[in-house]
Amino acid sequence: MGEIAYTEGVGIPHKTFDDEFLTHKKCSEWWYCTGYLQGGDSSMFGYQFTLAKIRILGVKFHLLICSITDLQTNKHYNTQTPVFFGNGVVTKANVLRLGNKAVFNFSPNEHSSKGRMNLHMESGEFCLDVELNAIKPPVWHCDDGALAMGIQNDPKERTYYYSFTNLASTGNLSIMGKQYKSLEGKAWFDRQGGTFTLTDPKCSWEWFSLRFFDDTEAMLFAFPQHGYYDGTRINADGSYHRMSQSPHS
Repeated sequence: MGEIAYTEGVGIPHKTFDDEFLTHKKCSEWWYCTGYLQGGDSSMFGYQFTLAKIRILGVKFHLLICSITDLQTNKHYNTQTPVFFGNGVVTKANVLRLGNKAVFNFSPNEHSSKGRMNLHMESGEFCLDVELNAIKPPVWHCDDGALAMGIQNDPKERTYYYSFTNLASTGNLSIMGKQYKSLEGKAWFDRQGGTFTLTDPKCSWEWFSLRFFDDTEAMLFAFPQHGYYDGTRINADGSYHRMSQSPHS
């Protein structure tokens, strides 16, 4: 079995950022990080980490997704690891882990108790080590942290949702044995989940994170089957406001 630290409730209404970081027993949910790193030789890479806990018809399992995209060669490297019964999975206040495949550590900085992060991901094709530092506090998205998953009138079809939208990053990467050192970039970290019906097509979504050169960001969660979207605009000083569109407006 794994080492799982739980919180009470389903995240809506939310408690603190630290509370909602922990695992919710009745939710499908995920911890997600995406970013880019670039070097002085014009090399540039994208990366993604996702650790999801999934509930479908009473069946629960974890899924780890780690990927690297080499934007010079247009090659994508991806590994997905399903885990049943939580075997080897660690989700605690200061660490997310699945064996040596991925380790995500968290410690305080001036903006958050989890504002400093260290991510390690490895597969047979790549190995990534990156340090991330939040330059803004985390933000609650949508309706004070609650997002209607396409179905607006059912309180069960919701997710809690917050993000670190601006993470300064430095790292080292190996792809197929080739080493890339002292890379720099930016990243985005999401914590989201809820009691919504993951298999319902009405809950299907498109997600975008937009990061601008003036240190502002935007999050857009779109449900094209309904003509509904919700999102957040984050200012350079860390203040933020909701952006939303109902299906009929």
